[in-house]
This record gives sequence, structure tokens and C-alpha cells, in this order.
Amino acid sequence: MAKDKEKILSDIVNASGFLFQLTVENKVMETKQDHKWTVLFHEYPWTDVESGKEGYIDLILSNQHDSMRFVIECKRSLNADWIFLLPESSRKKLSRADIIFSDCAEKNFVALYEFIDIPKSYESEFCVIRGQGEDDISMLERISSKLIKSTEYLAEEENNFIKEQKGRDKYFYIPAIVTSAHLNVCRFNPSDVSLDDGKLPKGQFESVPFIRFRKTLAKNPLPKVFPYSPYSYQVPMRLHEFIETKKRTVLIIQASELIPFLVKLGSIL
Repeated sequence: MAKDKEKILSDIVNASGFLFQLTVENKVMETKQDHKWTVLFHEYPWTDVESGKEGYIDLILSNQHDSMRFVIECKRSLNADWIFLLPESSRKKLSRADIIFSDCAEKNFVALYEFIDIPKSYESEFCVIRGQGEDDISMLERISSKLIKSTEYLAEEENNFIKEQKGRDKYFYIPAIVTSAHLNVCRFNPSDVSLDDGKLPKGQFESVPFIRFRKTLAKNPLPKVFPYSPYSYQVPMRLHEFIETKKRTVLIIQASELIPFLVKLGSIL
């Protein structure tokens, strides 16, 4: 009877994602000397001002200079494959990414910043996950949108706090999803897809350790500042420019590749 009860309790614990989150945190702390990133917070509370809904940021890491925040959502996905579509025109690996930037010398100044030194990867805006219906909002889009909201909330809150304390004036925030799912890209030529059934006869698949997921994930636009001048930012004049201010980049990283990624990123910064 005791063993049956223990099995039931173990199944309940294993059904949650907290073990995965705690293991990711523990791995980061164990390898700090290798990558120089510190766990600044876990379970950081935040509130969506528009809806009033509350949530928690799983992990916030800080680099050795305390100028950058790595904002992590941990997502356990058992025996899953996430497949990112990569049309022929998008096969180039990129080193840039639009991340969140906060200038605490200017109260409430939160913007997008084109950061050019993140380790190279493919970039995609479409992800296929088994069991997801075509009428469903993508699970990855839901998680990413929530992560973006929480990251911007963190930037605004830290901006207000630092402004009052007169501390460091500039911070950079990189949102990332760390998952146990296997990450793949499907490279294809759109001309090969049939208009009769929308199917691809054959694609080229490649396993990747991490990838950029970039899409219109935010409801509210942010000004975009540039590396050469944080105070020079683009004012959208046309619809496509306005839409660009709503696009965000989320790094999707396979859990087993997180530490090597942090080592690479730490060596660049």
C-alpha cells in the first residue's frame, strides 16, 4: 500500500514542470565558473497591466557585468519535436536579434535594440508541433507572447527602481525559452508545395541546438534604437514599419545546449 501511495505521489510530481525548471536552474548554478552568468531571481512575479493577470518568470540570469538579463521560460515537452519552417530565402544564419533595451537615465524608456553579438542561428516565424490543430493559436506563440510581456514588465519595473536608486543606467533583456523538446528546421522551396493540398513532397530536415523565433508577438509597439546611438530611434512612417515595432525575437534553446550557449554568449559580451 505504501509503495502504491509513493507511486501516486511520484506521478503527481513528475506531471508538473517544476522539476525541469529547478534542474535547469541548478545546472546554471553548477557551471557558473564556465559561463559567468548568475541566477539573479527565480519565480519573479509580474502582472499584465492590461488584463490584470499575474504570472511568474521562471529564471532571470545576469551576466558578469550586471548589464544584461537573460529572461528564461522553462518548457518541458516530453518526447516532442518542434519543427521550424525555413523557406529557401531564409537559410542564412543570423547573429543579430531585436532585444529589449532600457535606459534608466530616461524614466520609463524601454525600447527595442538591434543586438548584433548573439551566437548565430537560423530565424523562423513558423513552428509546427504535433497535435496542434490548424485553428489553434500556436502553443509557442502563446508562450512567447507571455514571455515578451513579462520581459517588458521586468524592464519597466527595473527602470523605475534604478531611476530612484541612481544605479547603472542601461540594461539589455534577452527573452528565451529553454525546452526539453528536440529542435529541428525544415528547409524547403515554397515552389515545391502543391496548391491542391498544401503539402510538401519532400523537405530537408536538420537538428539545431537553438533558433530565433521572430514574429509579431506584442500588441504594443516599442521604439527601435540603434547600436551606434541609443537616443536615435526610428519613428514608423508606414504600415510595414509600424508592424516591425511589434515584432520580437525569442531564443528557443534545447535544454542540453543551454550551458554551451551561455558560454558562447559570455565570451562575446
